[in-house]
Amino acid sequence: VSLGAGGLVPRESPDVSMESEDLDISVREIKIRYVFRNHSSQDIDATVAFPLPALDGQVISEMPISLPDENNSNFVDFKAFVQGKEIPVKMDIRAFKGDEDLTPRLLSAGLPATVLTRPLQENLLKLPAGQRAQLEREGLIVKRQGLAEKETGPGWSAKWEMRVQYYWRQFFPKGQAIELVQSYRPVVGGGIIEDPAQIEGYCADPQTAAQAESLRKKLRAAGAPLFGRTVLYTLTTARNWRGPIGTFRLSVKTDNPDDIVLSCFPPLKKVSPTVYEARISDFRPDEDLILLILQKPDGLD
Repeated sequence: VSLGAGGLVPRESPDVSMESEDLDISVREIKIRYVFRNHSSQDIDATVAFPLPALDGQVISEMPISLPDENNSNFVDFKAFVQGKEIPVKMDIRAFKGDEDLTPRLLSAGLPATVLTRPLQENLLKLPAGQRAQLEREGLIVKRQGLAEKETGPGWSAKWEMRVQYYWRQFFPKGQAIELVQSYRPVVGGGIIEDPAQIEGYCADPQTAAQAESLRKKLRAAGAPLFGRTVLYTLTTARNWRGPIGTFRLSVKTDNPDDIVLSCFPPLKKVSPTVYEARISDFRPDEDLILLILQKPDGLD
């Protein structure tokens, strides 16, 4: 990427390829191991970035979203390692409504681009009431129903989308391969699955759909709900590197054997009681990854 006044700008790399990507996903951690190779005759020292899936302010406010750590600016505990050594990373956080970058407007009002509930409220409460009212008139924030102005708890939701990228300087020695490992705790969404129609957009085959419905009915008979937990991962930025990903492996680990993983990502198959896997050669992703993991409540046998 390049660093511009408007934040990080993706750039294509004609010299560095991604030889492999091993992606391990669970609802608790995402870990990625890359091998990159510099094919040129010159060393390359560049800024590289890793984007998180975008977070919508109203979804964060209204839906059951699991945020790893709202009290830390690095709220997903992102870490990066090169050749086994941890490296320092920075964050670029920007606010968008559609294609419009709202970040300068928010910063001029003394408001960061975050949509995370607690830091958003803390910063809004520092602003004069008139300034908050102006932000409401502009449609940038909305008062949550039933909360009084005097309350110090959450009172507003952001009407923008937060886009977060981690970035750092990366050295690619000429003619060599290097290993880069990243890990973070995902933002997990979801809710109760009450109807088979709720899983229709996740490409379940007839056998898997029947299995999911059987589990839902079994849990309902026991007076318990079936939970659906969503995990997103940005794959399409891999197209910025030279050529396709040489070898791509995706592994999704569930909490117990009864869990069911649904995704339109092909060809994801169950390879053990708690692991789903896909392997693709010369992979050029056209879409980002969306997973739905169906689970029974914790502690229910």
